[in-house]
Amino acid sequence: MNWSKIIALALSLLGAQILLGFAEGVLSTPASGASLILAGYAASLAICSAIFAAFAIRTPSRPFAHAWLGLLLQVLVAVLFSVAVSPWLGSTPWLSVALEWVVLVAALAVGTSIGIGLRHRVGSPADA
Repeated sequence: MNWSKIIALALSLLGAQILLGFAEGVLSTPASGASLILAGYAASLAICSAIFAAFAIRTPSRPFAHAWLGLLLQVLVAVLFSVAVSPWLGSTPWLSVALEWVVLVAALAVGTSIGIGLRHRVGSPADA
């Protein structure tokens, strides 16, 4: 296992999730409703899939195992961070947390698969 890459992946995912959450908070209004929430999940899926794809391109050995460890490390750090700031920000509804985890697992599957495919495509000769 390449722990430096796993830690870098976890920190990249955490940073992306924090920035997305901050953007959602800044853009939300009482009238925004469910459209902003769904847009946030779609943005999270796209951005995290891109992060997983970039990671998988550079991880030739067991990219899914490395991606799962990176995601688990990110979730652990995010939960600890959430517990630390919950006295100031309040709690997050469990359904929102569960949906975000589903989005992250989907991003792992999609992004890592794309990254593996791109890595194999880059290594093959060009069609001429």
